[in-house]
Amino acid sequence: MRQNRLFCCIILFIVILPFSQQTLAKELEGSSRDEVLTYLQNAFDAQISLTEKIRSKEEIKQILSTYFEGELIENYINENVHPLEGQFIVYGTDFPIYTIPFFTYDVKTKVIEQGDERIIYEFFPASKDGPVEYDEHYEVVKMHKTNEGWKIYSIENETNEPVMIEDQITSTVDKVENDVVLQTTGTEYQLPNKDTSNQLNIPNPLDIDDTATFFNQSFKDLYNIYFLSWNYMQTRNFLNEYSMK
Repeated sequence: MRQNRLFCCIILFIVILPFSQQTLAKELEGSSRDEVLTYLQNAFDAQISLTEKIRSKEEIKQILSTYFEGELIENYINENVHPLEGQFIVYGTDFPIYTIPFFTYDVKTKVIEQGDERIIYEFFPASKDGPVEYDEHYEVVKMHKTNEGWKIYSIENETNEPVMIEDQITSTVDKVENDVVLQTTGTEYQLPNKDTSNQLNIPNPLDIDDTATFFNQSFKDLYNIYFLSWNYMQTRNFLNEYSMK
């Protein structure tokens, strides 16, 4: 019976997945997108202002804290802030580290939102001319909502386009569909490559009484898996636990 319930939960997960995916990630447009890009430009201006004059390290942290998380601020200071005349300054560079990228802020700049997370990225083709050479890559900025509002917590270069949670779930579902291949034999269904002594005996859907009894017993599990489908990490743990049995 426990296997029957687990099997039914997996089937329900696959059925409701297309509907739940619609809320997992979306590309922002209009005023919402403009708001995010303006925030990034202001964060970039804050970093640029640190090149204009010497300041105390405390003042530098205060300026950055409006837009950036504490750990990222520390990384930025360690890489870019230099002592000068008893205080500190940031020198200009062609290839800054932990600095808002030189986004075009047009259609090439993608703004994705997933709940309390936002990912802003843009593809940069390879450059072999000029003082700085680099391979094609994506510049990625990640921010999340905190008690103090939205804060940037990561600035990275990535070889591949950032993967959204919905893409990760799709890959997981593909794996489930490959692993849990239904073999129809009359009114019984069984998992392939399993000992037939452990095969799943699911009632014939046309048998109303048996089907009603089965789903009544499994209702609690079905209700729980509905919410698991909205939380990828919990769902992945669920599937991993199943694969180990």
